[in-house]
Amino acid sequence: MSSYAIQSQGRARDAAGRDVFLLLDTESRKLSPGQIDLGVAKSRTRMYWCLAAVSNSFIVGDVNQDRRQDLGVIREEVRCETDQDREGWLVVTGPHYHRSRVRWHVFGGEDWSLDRDYDWTPVPQEARELPLIGI
Repeated sequence: MSSYAIQSQGRARDAAGRDVFLLLDTESRKLSPGQIDLGVAKSRTRMYWCLAAVSNSFIVGDVNQDRRQDLGVIREEVRCETDQDREGWLVVTGPHYHRSRVRWHVFGGEDWSLDRDYDWTPVPQEARELPLIGI
């Protein structure tokens, strides 16, 4: 599930959102929290004249080959950077685009936890990317 709140002031309409993952036990047909907190997964804001945004993409696949579905997260950012010039004036540069490598959260039976050992592991062939809308 995904939630997104838009602030009603300003032209850029600042917004932030979080993604919540739930577990479905297919045998008992019970739904429970996935116990994973990725923080703000979507946002947009304006820094002076520069627009900045964050969006996470998610991949579901068995990265460690234990027959459990792991969660890969790719963070994409359009960000602005600030500095001061020689006279002390604030200088804003950007937007600058950055895309992270896949960070794998391995499923341990009750929850997912970040496992940096899989940072450079290729995405499993049978993995699928979750849609950005309609999760």
